[in-house]
Order: sequence, then structure tokens, then C-alpha cells
Amino acid sequence: MQSICTGPVLAASRSISGAQKDYDSVCHWFWDVQRKLPRLADLYPDFKEVDPKSLPSEPDVPETELREILRGFHNQVGLYNADAKES
Repeated sequence: MQSICTGPVLAASRSISGAQKDYDSVCHWFWDVQRKLPRLADLYPDFKEVDPKSLPSEPDVPETELREILRGFHNQVGLYNADAKES
């Protein structure tokens, strides 16, 4: 016999599945990004900048923690590019 979840249990279940979906989309995005980024061996000795426009479109996720991870990645790309310009 199948049980039917209602109320807070159902809301929590939907919340968890939504968070999992968002997490999965960010993981998939990073997988796509790593395939687009040049390998480190290809960067030396010319130390090229990474064009952010060449990266896949970022997933639209409402989770604050996931947005912060994406923002942190873009900050690191900016720092990397600043170093590349100085070289």
C-alpha cells in the first residue's frame, strides 16, 4: 500500500528534491566548464587569459550557497586573468 505524504513532510520532500536538482545542475555546469577551459599544460609558457564568454551559460539556481560557489569561481577566473595580463 502506498502512503500519501501531506503537509510539512511533502513540503520538505519537495524542498530537498529542488535543492538536489539545483546542486546537480551546478555540478553539471562545472563539468562542462572544465571541458572548455584550456589545460594547464596548454597555458605555458604563454599563460593565456580565459575568456569568460567562452564558458557555458551558468545555471539559474536560487540557492544562496550555490550562487556563492559560482561567484567564487568567476572571481578566481578574474584573478587568473589579471595575473595573465601581468605576464
